[in-house]
Amino acid sequence: MAGRKGSQHSSEDSANGVVAFLLMSEQSIIAINVLHEFFPERAQAVLEVLKRENSEAHKIEEWREVQLAKFIWTLILAASDLERAYKEKQTSTLAWLTRNLLELSVWIQFCNMSPEHAKRFRDDAVRDLYGFSQAVQSLELSETGAEDFELKRSQQHLSTFAQSWGIHTLGDDYQKVSGAAEEVGRGEIFRGLNKMLSKYAHPTAWAVHSLFSVEADAELRDLFLMDGVEMATDSLTAIRNFILKSYPSPGSAII
Repeated sequence: MAGRKGSQHSSEDSANGVVAFLLMSEQSIIAINVLHEFFPERAQAVLEVLKRENSEAHKIEEWREVQLAKFIWTLILAASDLERAYKEKQTSTLAWLTRNLLELSVWIQFCNMSPEHAKRFRDDAVRDLYGFSQAVQSLELSETGAEDFELKRSQQHLSTFAQSWGIHTLGDDYQKVSGAAEEVGRGEIFRGLNKMLSKYAHPTAWAVHSLFSVEADAELRDLFLMDGVEMATDSLTAIRNFILKSYPSPGSAII
């Protein structure tokens, strides 16, 4: 019984997939084919080369290798979500994912500029965690009238840990993505794309008003998809090129 039921669902999923494919525009089919050329297989190959080559020569510092690997995995997951959102005609979700890829592409380019830039982004993870804990503490204070003691102690431990990384004070002085975009020479493009995508990524008046304009938004979804694919593939290429600077051997060149 379970087998027949599972087979029926599989057939339905396949049929739905065929219908979705037939309804796609020629441009979107090309974009998704390009996405499949990069994700997940090529991205995983880049990961494997990074780990294999660096485990022997250690030309890239361990923290930076971890950072690069997490960038790649974030791209893999975002690429999968991007395709699914497009096929499901989820305009707001697609805009949100494309905007995420926009920011991710900026951070990857920013970190590739120098070890100092990459360390700044790494250090901001601690600042982000501290900011998150401050927000939780603020909610606790608002609801109970008192700070949470355990959370306060955790914040103190985090501050001590930050000092071991050379971060003397924790606050809101993290690197903003808009500033990073300026540094990599993409400030104007970033502002324009970010504003356009945010109109749909957030529950703006227009996003709510056009909620059921599925067919009318078809060309817009094509645009979001193509922008997202371009930023995802360009970002993976940027990571690949960074790795090849350290490991330009034939073995690395297969990626």
